[in-house]
Amino acid sequence: MKEFSIDFIQELQVRNEALFWSGVLMFLGAAVTGGLIFLTDQKVLGINAWIKPTKFFLSAGIFVWTLGWLLYELRSPTQIQWFSWAVIVIMFFELIYIAWKAGLGDLSHF
Repeated sequence: MKEFSIDFIQELQVRNEALFWSGVLMFLGAAVTGGLIFLTDQKVLGINAWIKPTKFFLSAGIFVWTLGWLLYELRSPTQIQWFSWAVIVIMFFELIYIAWKAGLGDLSHF
């Protein structure tokens, strides 16, 4: 099982390095915001404000890794690269916005 997971991670990095590293950053963001759940008592609508950013970071990381895996099957490297970077920029903008609003204790988007 351990060899499978290492092989998977290495193959994912080969398939789309930009989406691989952005996914790593998103999972790190999930770890940081997940830690903030236990370190702060900031609430939005009665629940800890950092729950939503943590879930978004996790789901975005899974999304970009899945996209990185599947885009490899297409045969247009230039278009794949442009699309990958567009997804990365849009996802990080959204994630930063959600985390920023959580830090302020404000609603982001629903």
